[in-house]
Amino acid sequence: MLPGLLTDTVSPDVRHAVDSALLWGLETVALRTVGRERVPNTNEARLLRILIEAEMPVAWVDPGLFEGDAGNRVAALGDVEALRDLAPFCRRIDCSMVAVGALAASPREESEVAGLFRQLGTLAESLGLTVAVRNGDTAPSAEELAALVRDVDHPAVGALWSVEASREAGDDLGESALALTEAGLMGVEADEGFLEASPEASALEALAHKGFEGPVILTFSGVPEDGLALSTELIRAIRLARRSAR
Repeated sequence: MLPGLLTDTVSPDVRHAVDSALLWGLETVALRTVGRERVPNTNEARLLRILIEAEMPVAWVDPGLFEGDAGNRVAALGDVEALRDLAPFCRRIDCSMVAVGALAASPREESEVAGLFRQLGTLAESLGLTVAVRNGDTAPSAEELAALVRDVDHPAVGALWSVEASREAGDDLGESALALTEAGLMGVEADEGFLEASPEASALEALAHKGFEGPVILTFSGVPEDGLALSTELIRAIRLARRSAR
């Protein structure tokens, strides 16, 4: 597992955020908003310079796709095509994973959601990308996200586990971790609460036992005063999880 940082939860200034990640011992970043705009709408030359100078890999980008309503099919299909425009940016920053929402859907629209994700997966695969669907909206719990990914049944589409959303859905986080490893888990978003409650962080052990080696990205709800301490705790939790899986 690779500990990392969602940059805009520390600062909209990507240099400040990347410097913080380095200072705190984190090994990767995820990009969502850079400056005032969602990726890829940013000063790409400056972003590349910062990433190269820091030797900082990008775990995933989150351009805001599939965060709307499945009933708005025009917008959903527009998001599918937006992936095509995103691909050159991803190649230039050497990132192949794209985080997306789970769409909001009424019960009668839920069968259409899997089809839209399958279509997105087919395009992503042709572009050398993968799509990581975050739990929320149609699939707020880990079990629902796992079921959605299984219904999509596409090699380029996997799960992105938001621990905060899972907690709000009433999930048992250990069981959530196991459910998602069996549904193609690609990454984890770990909020501050995940690390402050040590029984929750033990869910990383379940991931390690299942062989998960993807990014575990730390997110903050505001400018962190304890970024170093929480990053150190994440690194420690990952180390302990790896040791338990040996």
